[in-house]
Amino acid sequence: MAIFDEQHNECPMGEVGELCLAGSQLTVGYYKNKEKNEESFFVKEGIRWYRSGDLAYSDADGDMMYIGRLDYQTKIRGYRVELGEVEWHAREFLRDKNVVCMAIDNKDGVTEIAMFVECKEFNPNDMNDYLRSRMPAYMIPTRLYFVPEFPLNSNGKTDRVKLKALIR
Repeated sequence: MAIFDEQHNECPMGEVGELCLAGSQLTVGYYKNKEKNEESFFVKEGIRWYRSGDLAYSDADGDMMYIGRLDYQTKIRGYRVELGEVEWHAREFLRDKNVVCMAIDNKDGVTEIAMFVECKEFNPNDMNDYLRSRMPAYMIPTRLYFVPEFPLNSNGKTDRVKLKALIR
């Protein structure tokens, strides 16, 4: 396992990147799907790697810490934003609360970040100050929704479609 940036360079400690896997356990690839294989696998220094789609970083002890899925990316004001990274910072502040962020288009067609927090309503000022101290302004959610309990889909995962339906 290793964490790589977009150019397939190994990320230094603390830098967020994609968790990649290598070894004899890797599949030979997706059956008759050359495009998916080219997207999912790469070779570096003679080693074939699989891109997991998971965002992670390594801490000072060398442990790999999961942040979220790479699939939840969006562009905000021309910057690529990993919504899992926004969720991770919010969870760090909120400690015991579940958080989901998603990209939404406002009435003017501008993409914003909506944050759903599984809890009773609270004053978000301290959380926003915390987020501003760790992320650039374009990554700070512009909409906040409090949900008593996140809806779950048939797989037992948070149902993002139902959450998005709560947006007013």
